[in-house]
Amino acid sequence: MLIIRINQKLVYFAHVPRCAGTAVEAYLRQRFGPLAFLDPRHREGSPEDRWTRTSPQHVDRDTLGRLFPPGFFDHSFAVVRHPSDRLRSVYRFQKYIENRIPQGQGFLEWLATLPVPFDTFDNHTRPMSDLVPEDAIIFRLEDGLDAVVCWLDEVAGNNDAPRRIEQRNGVDQRLQHLKQPVAEMPDLPEMAAILQLFEADFDRFGYERNAKTCRGFQSHLALKTKGEEKEYCLSARNVILHYHVFKNAGTSVDEILQRNFPDQWTTREFPGQGGDNSALVTDWIREDIGSIAFSSHTATGPFPAIPDTRVISLIFLRDPLERIRSVYQFERNEPEDTFWTKLAKEHDLEGYVRARLAIPGDRQCRNIHTRRLSSFVPGPEPELERAIKALSLISIVGRVENFTASMARFAELVRPIWPGFKIENLHANKSPPDTKVEMSDVLHRLLEEANGDDIALYKHYSDI
Repeated sequence: MLIIRINQKLVYFAHVPRCAGTAVEAYLRQRFGPLAFLDPRHREGSPEDRWTRTSPQHVDRDTLGRLFPPGFFDHSFAVVRHPSDRLRSVYRFQKYIENRIPQGQGFLEWLATLPVPFDTFDNHTRPMSDLVPEDAIIFRLEDGLDAVVCWLDEVAGNNDAPRRIEQRNGVDQRLQHLKQPVAEMPDLPEMAAILQLFEADFDRFGYERNAKTCRGFQSHLALKTKGEEKEYCLSARNVILHYHVFKNAGTSVDEILQRNFPDQWTTREFPGQGGDNSALVTDWIREDIGSIAFSSHTATGPFPAIPDTRVISLIFLRDPLERIRSVYQFERNEPEDTFWTKLAKEHDLEGYVRARLAIPGDRQCRNIHTRRLSSFVPGPEPELERAIKALSLISIVGRVENFTASMARFAELVRPIWPGFKIENLHANKSPPDTKVEMSDVLHRLLEEANGDDIALYKHYSDI
């Protein structure tokens, strides 16, 4: 628990351990000044010298009710987290940072010892519902912390403050600072074991019992103040998913995303899994709650469906034949030796294309746009038909030939969420103009035949 004065109001923050509480505290201090009822050095003295068994910031709500009369605070709020994720984070923190769990004791073995007296771990293992007052505004960590900032804007009556709550006190951050190896996150245990300890948390905060997912949860929250109640609408978590197509200005897009979200941009590649790795992509976005912008060359459809999360999708198309020419030029000039770069260096453009067309399953020179987009709309219909349907499902489809205008449309879409989003007319990873390779009439006809669906798709998009 901590108390902060905001705009002549007393606000209570229920600090639930391992739910970004330290990050929120740092933001509150930066924005509003000194915090009260907070003792970060509580455990430095001997137990006999402490005035309470737990630190005041982790006080339970029953004790809070005895210390502060009803209506004492103008507002109260808390950040909560899925019980399984929270408990795994508690284990890592207590074992590797606080050193209160024997190094040889694994997560499931430790889990079997719970519950123990809650003050053993400074209320870290106490159910969240024991710590959060009944009338508190609730924010879920899975939805991101932007909504906390917006709610504080309402309380403060201004938005003249940093727009992001930075991560603090993460286990990996602390281990890196201590120059210790990063500890792996324990495997997700059977949900029944978590339910025995935190059943009330699942019920109160809207978490599903059979999976690490969330139910729809209070899309409208009340801004509760003495004598008034104002409805306040919270947005779902918003993320950007860039489907990076090789040599379709994807590196330029990623550069723009990185500049706008320097610590919240991430990239990952996935196994093909028969053209549908969407479950892996969904888990990536759902579990990496600290990131906003996600980019992948290999992510395929269908689009991720994550409760309380809006996924803003982005993909760029390009003239199919010009793209293949660019792929060859890039591979030929790439200093790294791979199978594909060697193939480009050992052949002229026609030889390279014919070699790739002869490789079973290689789509780099055969309808790659159609293949990628059709994965977003599974079904028995032909790839081209499904790819055309996918065009209307993607948030923004850009064209490499009109890169600046395409990114301007994307910026217009996201600025209501991230007002400071900026674009620059840059082209990263672009082949030098003097390296353009001529294409013979024979090769041109060969590529038109091999990329008939991509040509039709590109023309369809240009016409709409």
